[in-house]
Amino acid sequence: VYPNPVVDILVISEEVSFVKVYNQIGKLVVSATNTSSVDLSVLPSGIYIVHLVDQKGTVSAQKIVK
Repeated sequence: VYPNPVVDILVISEEVSFVKVYNQIGKLVVSATNTSSVDLSVLPSGIYIVHLVDQKGTVSAQKIVK
């Protein structure tokens, strides 16, 4: 997942089945399916947690800064 910090578009190194982005209080703010990038331009600056589920079903999470 790059760039970090992100300005507008978060790029994922491979296409994933699901992407969910949560803010610091755990509220889901962005979600997408079957994608390799996510537009975060509408979000305010802050720290977010990105949950990814790849095509094999592997779940991962990463902290990003906007």
